[in-house]
Amino acid sequence: MDPSTLKILRIYSCPLTNVPITLYNFLEEMDINGGCDFLTTFPLDLFPKLCSLKLTRCRNLQKISQEHTHNHLKYLIIEKCPQFESFPSIGLSAPWLQTIEIRGAENLKLLPRHMQTLLPSLTELHIIDCPQVEMFPDGGLPSNVKYVSLSSFKLIASLRESLNANTCLESLCITNGGYGIFSR
Repeated sequence: MDPSTLKILRIYSCPLTNVPITLYNFLEEMDINGGCDFLTTFPLDLFPKLCSLKLTRCRNLQKISQEHTHNHLKYLIIEKCPQFESFPSIGLSAPWLQTIEIRGAENLKLLPRHMQTLLPSLTELHIIDCPQVEMFPDGGLPSNVKYVSLSSFKLIASLRESLNANTCLESLCITNGGYGIFSR
């Protein structure tokens, strides 16, 4: 099989699966659900054409690393990854990213830095069951954010400071957690 024809990779419940760390400049969508226990750092730079990244129940995932701007990523979902704790220290540079959804990241303390400048296309932000995230980064939310879902009272209080500059917000969902579907 010619791997360059592969556009979508889905791994479900395969804890011993090991994805070799190499350049995957052909993948557009990746979904890892309940597997890849080896994965502690997801190297975003190795997937330059990735449009959609969903990491679910990756119990050892700690961070996403990045050195270069990612010009294709539109959807980033991290669910039930209890060890996930950080984004790149300089911020997540993905100018076309539209949706960030993080649920059940018990060790995450900070959202990506410089969101206003590095994530200008962000329209949806869902931060649910991430009890240590207490405030939005300096500069607050990008001005195009329309839909926000939060479950942390401290993060909700921090949002108040970010709302003045955000004129596009259409929907704010405050929840006590859980994994339900949010309506707009």
